[in-house]
Amino acid sequence: MTAALERLGVERRQQSLGAIPADAAPLVLACGAGCRALAPDLDARLRVSWAGILELEHDRARAWLGWRRSLAQMPERFARLALERRAPSLEHEQWIVDAGLVPCGERLLAGQISLIRPGHDAGPPPDPLQMEQRLRTALASRWPALATAPGRYRQAPVSFCSDGQPLCGAIGPGRWVLAGFSGAFAQLPRAARCLADQFAAN
Repeated sequence: MTAALERLGVERRQQSLGAIPADAAPLVLACGAGCRALAPDLDARLRVSWAGILELEHDRARAWLGWRRSLAQMPERFARLALERRAPSLEHEQWIVDAGLVPCGERLLAGQISLIRPGHDAGPPPDPLQMEQRLRTALASRWPALATAPGRYRQAPVSFCSDGQPLCGAIGPGRWVLAGFSGAFAQLPRAARCLADQFAAN
């Protein structure tokens, strides 16, 4: 990703948004969980969770799970959305699992575990071994083979907005933000096009 951004002429700066001159070229803040570190005054609705998934080899997963239809099962509902809405009132960290299976190239992404802490700071990464075990236990209630299936657990901080409405638009002269999407795969393409239209109109 770093190399691709450099080829596009993207400049990386380790400084807050306020330290960048206001008359600099238009700047879009689309750093997900890192947005508040760059712009501390962003809307309080913008928060961060730790999201983890289990990455499996697609073909081997077919054998483990036994029936192909299961390889295209999205979560019946995204349980994490209710947890995100409660984020402003949390007094202790909470986690929840959305059980689903999504093919991704030659891989299969199994489930998503989301951990949210009180406040706006993501805090240090949660223990990956503990998070993986929680995820596997929840998935195994539906697909028992996933309790022990070989796979790689991956986790990263992601941004969301506690009211479900992402930040997309101007936040000052020459400053724009695109962050806080609870359903980024479905929401982000359209939001990015709308933001591009706003650029064109200005």
